[in-house]
Amino acid sequence: MTREELKRFWFSIPHNPNKTPKYTITVKMDKYESRKGHGKVSITRDDSNGFSQFTTHQVNPLQYVFNTKEYKSKKYQLILQ
Repeated sequence: MTREELKRFWFSIPHNPNKTPKYTITVKMDKYESRKGHGKVSITRDDSNGFSQFTTHQVNPLQYVFNTKEYKSKKYQLILQ
């Protein structure tokens, strides 16, 4: 299969426009001794518009989360690990 055929096949796959949207912000704290207080922040959106995920490493992850527009929208569920 060529790249063009794969692309057409991928975009022709039907999807459910009525799926239940999921919005999550996950904070996973580092366990290394030298990185105490650091952590990874993952912001995930899965709704009828598609799937989107963004992950970043932060020195102060909770401060970063509280300042994001996603958290301030109050649509996202916060998960601390």
